[in-house]
Amino acid sequence: KYLLDSLRDLGPEVLLEREQKARRILRDDGATYNISQQDSAGVSWELDPVPYVIGSEDWADIEAGLLERAELLNLILGDIYGQRSLLRHGVLPPEALFSHGGFLRACQGLKMPGEHELILHATDMVRLADGNMCVLSDRTQTPSGAGYVLENRTVMSRVFPSFYRE
Repeated sequence: KYLLDSLRDLGPEVLLEREQKARRILRDDGATYNISQQDSAGVSWELDPVPYVIGSEDWADIEAGLLERAELLNLILGDIYGQRSLLRHGVLPPEALFSHGGFLRACQGLKMPGEHELILHATDMVRLADGNMCVLSDRTQTPSGAGYVLENRTVMSRVFPSFYRE
């Protein structure tokens, strides 16, 4: 409520100015992304200065699902470089693993310190018309979103310094 009231108090003209400032900063910082690996020019990174607010009850459900998903991916990663029971039981076809460009045979048997093999995990999600969240994709190999999060925070701290501090 505080955030929405504060944005309303700024008014549409100030919000438009702040949005334009955010675009200038992103352009000046060279923040882009590639739609495909063949696209080397990059597309300007878009940042909506009005954040999408998720209530704590909704977030609790989303968080629980994301934790389950991360744990499953961690177990799969541990298995494909460990015991390979998914292959032995026919859950995962050998061709899917051994022909995948991201599979690193040299990592067979390597174990990360601690209980987790999965270091980074990003999930692209969208809210469907019925209000449910839907996962579009998972990224586990140095998710690019980590850099975008840092860039977004930098830009937002310059565009809305008081909101960012509070």
